[in-house]
Amino acid sequence: MIEWQCSYLIKYSPLTGVWKHVAVTLSGTTAMMYVDGVEATRNATMMLKPSSLGMTDRNYLGKSQFDDPYLNGAVDELIIYNRALTAQEIRGLASPSSTANARPMGAD
Repeated sequence: MIEWQCSYLIKYSPLTGVWKHVAVTLSGTTAMMYVDGVEATRNATMMLKPSSLGMTDRNYLGKSQFDDPYLNGAVDELIIYNRALTAQEIRGLASPSSTANARPMGAD
């Protein structure tokens, strides 16, 4: 589940044993989640953006700071951008022949 405070995007349980490309964008108050390049869900009333949290000391991948279960899987190629990618850019990144053509945060 992807969650930011009281703003829920989706509860999503992918198939086990297969790789999935998952992307989440946040533009204004609209968050969208894409699975394999296709929009899976959106929430137009996100109340909190990650930068609103300020400096944090509990930054995890595959784990929550709360008593939620751990991710039973693997994470590969985590990229954080300083803007919301377009649907076209996400489709390109999810493509099997992708070589991450959108510029990540801090790229010159």
